[in-house]
Amino acid sequence: MPGSVGMERDLARAPLFAASATSPDELPGPVETGSLYGYAFTATAAGGWPTVRDLLVLTELIDRYVKAGCPDSRLVPMGARDLCRAAGFPSAGGRQFQQACACLMRLRSLTVRYVAPVAPDRVVAHVWGPVEEGFIASGPDGRGSVRISLHLAALVRMGRLVYLDREMLRELYRKDHYAARLWTFLESETLGHPFRYRLFPAPVGEPAEATMVPAIADLLSLSGWARRGRVKERIEQAARVVAEVDPRYRLSVERASKRTMWNLHVTKNEHPP
Repeated sequence: MPGSVGMERDLARAPLFAASATSPDELPGPVETGSLYGYAFTATAAGGWPTVRDLLVLTELIDRYVKAGCPDSRLVPMGARDLCRAAGFPSAGGRQFQQACACLMRLRSLTVRYVAPVAPDRVVAHVWGPVEEGFIASGPDGRGSVRISLHLAALVRMGRLVYLDREMLRELYRKDHYAARLWTFLESETLGHPFRYRLFPAPVGEPAEATMVPAIADLLSLSGWARRGRVKERIEQAARVVAEVDPRYRLSVERASKRTMWNLHVTKNEHPP
């Protein structure tokens, strides 16, 4: 699709990619961040929790891999300038290059585990990470390459991609990182009719229920905030930015029937006026 980049569908829907980086010291082991396909979603990230900036880099890696014809080597040509642009930086200066390389470090260290159904009585456990290694020379003319993982390459070849408008994704990222993450998730969904998503996995004081898609607070890595009212307001802010940048969407947050619970109501019109 012209002007678009691909994102692996499961990662687009998973409770991953925070608005800001997390120190590796805060992630001593596997973290259950929500649910996907009706089962718990667990991740480890020794290099720090992946960010929305990392998501931008990953979409560019996938796009370049597809355009290169999905080579068996799984190597994606990416120099210093390419990497910095993919990470949203205007130049490949020293600080920008270091931060862009940090994106690769987080993607390299990320391991996810989730279970997906393949038949009424059968599920498959997926344990994988998106990036295997990278070699990039510094400087505006520095050359390099990144090798994506075997599993990611297989998923790309199978066509398990969500196609995202590149400029819209980057505009959302510039305006609001949470909005960019929310929009990426919504683009992975099939919204032929109005739909609602729960903001939280369960009422306060009750155990979380495993659901087919994560609660929006889990998706946006907001579940750690102390006050649910603040989380609701932040999601409303992100929803307004999504609707502003992509007029196909109409979004609103409304109180649910259960206490301390709200839903995000979403309508998508593929042909807005």
